[in-house]
Amino acid sequence: MKKTFLQQGIMHKALLFTLLFLTGILSYAQDKVYASSQTNQVNGLCLICGVQNPENAVGSNEDNYSAFRIGLDANATVNQTLIFPASVTQYYAKIVIGIGAGMDNLSTELLKGVSIETFLGNISNNDKMGITGDILKISSNPKRGTVEFTPKKAFDRIKISLKNNGTLNLDDRLRIYYAYHIPSDYTTCNPPPFKPLIYIPFDGNTKMSPLSLGYGVYSDLPSIPDLPITYRNNMACGNSLYSFGITEFNNGGLIADPDSTTIAFWAQSDANSSDPRLNVSAFVVYFSLTKDNIKFRPVVGKFDTAPITIVPNSANQLSHYVITRNVTRSTKEITTCLYKNGHKISSSSTTYTSEFPPYNTERNISMLDTQIDEYLLYKEALTEDQVLELYCSYSKSQGCSPSSGLAPATESKITSENEQLIISPNPTTGQITLDGNVLMIDADIAITNTSGKEVYHSKYSSKTFDLPATLPGGVYILTLKTKQGRSYSKKVLLTR
Repeated sequence: MKKTFLQQGIMHKALLFTLLFLTGILSYAQDKVYASSQTNQVNGLCLICGVQNPENAVGSNEDNYSAFRIGLDANATVNQTLIFPASVTQYYAKIVIGIGAGMDNLSTELLKGVSIETFLGNISNNDKMGITGDILKISSNPKRGTVEFTPKKAFDRIKISLKNNGTLNLDDRLRIYYAYHIPSDYTTCNPPPFKPLIYIPFDGNTKMSPLSLGYGVYSDLPSIPDLPITYRNNMACGNSLYSFGITEFNNGGLIADPDSTTIAFWAQSDANSSDPRLNVSAFVVYFSLTKDNIKFRPVVGKFDTAPITIVPNSANQLSHYVITRNVTRSTKEITTCLYKNGHKISSSSTTYTSEFPPYNTERNISMLDTQIDEYLLYKEALTEDQVLELYCSYSKSQGCSPSSGLAPATESKITSENEQLIISPNPTTGQITLDGNVLMIDADIAITNTSGKEVYHSKYSSKTFDLPATLPGGVYILTLKTKQGRSYSKKVLLTR
């Protein structure tokens, strides 16, 4: 009898594990939005060129494929456009294309005649690209792989083109197995909330973004060609700045410093380096990131030697750091706080004896074997709630739960992979339009702020409506609950 109970227990555990495993697979699968239709054509004169079994590249079957047919001597281009069921108007979707070859193993050399381009309707996003090692992922079967990238513009279709270059021919045809998009692990992050004074996204240079809403006189960080820097993608927000040698940036900046300020950025130290470091200073605050520690020092005077606060750091881990400085002139007190990934980890209060609080009119960044991204500077000290909201405005962020109103920018889990709610424009100045293939008739619409407080509620009456004029700029969560009981939640970034 004991053996029977034991066997039953093992069977129950195995069944539970299987159900959990399958639930995880189904949950992940629901994030995939596959191409639902296609068109194909041949540009140029070629009687044997074309796409065989073009419909095989549409839908969720990842094992059948369409095949591009082209001759070695053909002066032509074969195209197939895969169309998704609805447009993606937010920058949170990564496209994944299943790709393969008939005879030879996949390589960038084999695929050098292949190009990819995204469209919104019939309008190109002008992002045509070849197959490079950055986007080609070869599977354990060397004849199959994926092409993965995140478009920087809204899209609803992707065009795959093959031009003869002497590598892929009649006997080694380009195969397209499927195409889908999923929530990306980063966004283009434009614009950041709360109107930063200075915004440097490091998207290929060290210039300030045109979105910077500063005052006074500023200069961009210097862009010197021989600096030992490079730009990496798929970090916090598209590109990030990485230094593999000692790099220093130093520039002037302000006519006058505000008393209360905030600095924010993403950073990561290289675990393989013996001495990685990142030093950031501005507004009499000095921050140093090393392999083992975070050193944080609020400075009161020019030659102040105040104790340094040591905070344990995790090497090779991309984290978001925020430093706030708040001056209370009545008591001549300066309170400085350090946040990591949305949560306060250190604070310090000091006093000054001069007539005015000390200022530092320079911005300095020095780095070695580290990377930095999304440098923001505000002319106010963000509150704890605002710091968390800033952190959670990046879809890279972890631990932002929907119940707190701080959900990362990902598609909500829904019953059908082809159902999605689309909000545009997003960011918005006040008016939004609901779109997608969700049944909205008699639906309830609710909007909550970052504290989970409901700030707007109404029955669905029109796809386009205005947010209340009394709502301040910031991040909000719009939830649409259908008459059938399904809920769809999307982040809305309001800029006012």
